[in-house]
Amino acid sequence: MHLVTTAVLPIVLILALGAVLRRRVVTDAGFWRGMEWLSYHVFTPALFVESIARTPLREVSPVPLLLSLSIPVLAVSVLLVALRRPLRAEGPQLTSLVQGSIRINTYIGLVLGVSPEMWTPVPMRQWPA
Repeated sequence: MHLVTTAVLPIVLILALGAVLRRRVVTDAGFWRGMEWLSYHVFTPALFVESIARTPLREVSPVPLLLSLSIPVLAVSVLLVALRRPLRAEGPQLTSLVQGSIRINTYIGLVLGVSPEMWTPVPMRQWPA
């Protein structure tokens, strides 16, 4: 639960703040196009590089890390390829759909794979009822 409150909740709150700012404060579409570019090409990669650089990778077991990276990517890829006809996605459309769908799973899998909370056994008495 601590992982959710420290990792997921701040992201949701930032997204909500951005939605409010876009609708009420900064309504210029050009500003938001520039902010999206800056966020996607500069801030997000910098965040991942900084997070990975701070992670003591010698202390992380490679098996959980590899599993947390590969299982979500493979599952989403297989699902999208299986659903390509109902989704009416072939060729370039399908590859764009697959790439866009698995990219965020890789980031989330990397965060979960190096999180000590994910792989540290928790005694039953600490679990919420």
